[in-house]
Amino acid sequence: MLRPELPGGIVRSGGDIDNRLKTLFDALRLPGMPQEIASSTRPSSTTEPNFTLLEDDAPITRVNVETDRLLAAPDPNQVRLIIRVNVRASQVIYGNQVLIS
Repeated sequence: MLRPELPGGIVRSGGDIDNRLKTLFDALRLPGMPQEIASSTRPSSTTEPNFTLLEDDAPITRVNVETDRLLAAPDPNQVRLIIRVNVRASQVIYGNQVLIS
């Protein structure tokens, strides 16, 4: 997580890492209720299907966060995230045998 704050600023201002991660996971998951989608961005027949990374955030088993300073931030309210995901099968079926390690 690269952010345009001085070192230590993530603890003192702008919300803690836990809240920022919860917001990120909510953004990556499938909306649970229609109220979670802004009326201006609701999918229409031209934007179907709507792809998401997660159906639910319950399968997330591990999170590791490293923070550093973003030196050339175009907007002081933005961060740059580099997300690395390891996918593992939770149930063995013919189509996911390559995910088993």
